[in-house]
Amino acid sequence: MLKMKKILFIIFIIYTTSHSFGQNLVSNPSFEDTVYCPYFTGLLDPLEAWSTFGNSPDVYNSCAQFMTIPNSPFGYQYAHSGQGMLGIVSYVWQYSPGWPDYREYAGSKLKDTLIIGEKYYFSFYTNCAGLLPGWQIIGTNKIGVKFSTVPYDSLNLPELNNFAHIYTDSILTDTVNWFKVAGTFIADSSYTYIVLGNFFDEQHTDTVIFGGAPFGGSVGYYYLDDVSLSRDSIIGLQLTSLNENITEAINIYPNPASNKVYLEFRNVNTKIENLSIINVYGQHLKKITIDNLNKQEINIDDLNNGFYLFQFMHKDKIVSKNRIIIQR
Repeated sequence: MLKMKKILFIIFIIYTTSHSFGQNLVSNPSFEDTVYCPYFTGLLDPLEAWSTFGNSPDVYNSCAQFMTIPNSPFGYQYAHSGQGMLGIVSYVWQYSPGWPDYREYAGSKLKDTLIIGEKYYFSFYTNCAGLLPGWQIIGTNKIGVKFSTVPYDSLNLPELNNFAHIYTDSILTDTVNWFKVAGTFIADSSYTYIVLGNFFDEQHTDTVIFGGAPFGGSVGYYYLDDVSLSRDSIIGLQLTSLNENITEAINIYPNPASNKVYLEFRNVNTKIENLSIINVYGQHLKKITIDNLNKQEINIDDLNNGFYLFQFMHKDKIVSKNRIIIQR
């Protein structure tokens, strides 16, 4: 009996250790799970597992009417995956009225405490919002992640100390494509919280103005999606790179199209089961079964001119999203 208990204990340790090693340590990483639909700006309460760690970040979901996807109040943008995403202010020009060193932060408790001395693989996707009525649009760098042993809130903000565990030095101005911020770090504390935002001050944040009217000042605002943290480099790669790898392997032509489009699949290891065609209002107009992983013809005679999203699915998970123009 004692020997059997020891064997069971060893099996339990192996299982729990490997499970923790291979999983994404971030809860609700693509911001899909909500308690209720977001109805206004500055609210993270609708989002499960995430909260405001400073000022007033935003949550978007296709279930909402105002804070919706893709027609958000701050620009037209689909989520990187699924139907949810976050929005944060990364920077406000220091001479904008009443906004010195203003930043917004979103945070969450990790599934497991980080182990000191262990190497971790982290990534997330971000995209610059192209529309803030009354504001001049600024592209910034230094958007990243900081890990903490304590939570924060709007009365106790993360320190603006020009340090983040992982961040981008590129000034991001692309309002169409998502940009992946990724890197590795070795935990030097038993961190239990993750914080997303810009932790660098005015002198250490680079900017470029590229649009809008400066009636209320100048601001950098970014969407965030698909956060991944893992001790396993392979798992980290699978969690963050599946979409972009599949996207590169799908060829849709012609684009713009008139009556038919053709799908060609090149070196796709993950099976694609179906295609949803979605209009700019987020309505699913067609669902098509993918029955040929080499080439397939899609009839679009019944669709009006305009922009559409071709969303490819595998086991109810989005693996690729491609924008198509129909023009006759």
